[in-house]
Amino acid sequence: MNISEANRVRLLYFFTFFCQAACVPRYAEYLEGKGFSGFQLGFILSLTPILMFLIQPIVGYIADKFGHKKTLLFGALLAGVFFLGHLLQGGFYYIAFVTVMMSLFFNTTQPIIDSLALQ
Repeated sequence: MNISEANRVRLLYFFTFFCQAACVPRYAEYLEGKGFSGFQLGFILSLTPILMFLIQPIVGYIADKFGHKKTLLFGALLAGVFFLGHLLQGGFYYIAFVTVMMSLFFNTTQPIIDSLALQ
């Protein structure tokens, strides 16, 4: 069964937003369940938007240099690996590190998918 290029991009969008919809709303509850204070909770939750602002221009340069599909696969793979890091037991600094690493690579997916859609 051949899937058209347009449908591939639609599937990428679907799975990207599906993952976000499944994880993001429950992330604060997960952190509260680990016993983090309000300050710690706010700090960890603020990491992803801050890194999104900082990393996307760099990702654009990397994607132009190495290719959109390679960058997307690399970012998605490493985001998944670091996302699984949340399953291990760790304190505030561990969770903050895992969140930073996951965000660095997960934030690469959306602009690259947008770029692929516009091509």
